[in-house]
Amino acid sequence: MKEDDRGYLLTEGSTRKIAENVLRDFQKLFPGSNVDPIEVHIYRRGHPLYMSTPGLYTTVQPLVREPMDRVFFANTDSEGPESTTNKGILAAHRAVKQVEHRLAGKPMPKHAGVAG
Repeated sequence: MKEDDRGYLLTEGSTRKIAENVLRDFQKLFPGSNVDPIEVHIYRRGHPLYMSTPGLYTTVQPLVREPMDRVFFANTDSEGPESTTNKGILAAHRAVKQVEHRLAGKPMPKHAGVAG
């Protein structure tokens, strides 16, 4: 969905229409399934996938994983272009080291940007 069209997701009527379309498409894929869901969940925020623009991985990514006082960030999306379990684990290890430095009163360790 184009960025300018995302406001469509903010009303109940439009999200119901999207749910109807998804159900109709599902029934086309599985004819005779007689699907009648009790409820449908639509996540309006979507996935925080960002657009790959110049400097994103070398400039922006290192900034978004820096701690903010007592708040530390560890997530697969804060590590680089590939969102993997391994990157999430590495992010958690990095955040733990940052917390340990903070608790010990030491300056935060600086980390280079992660790419590919």
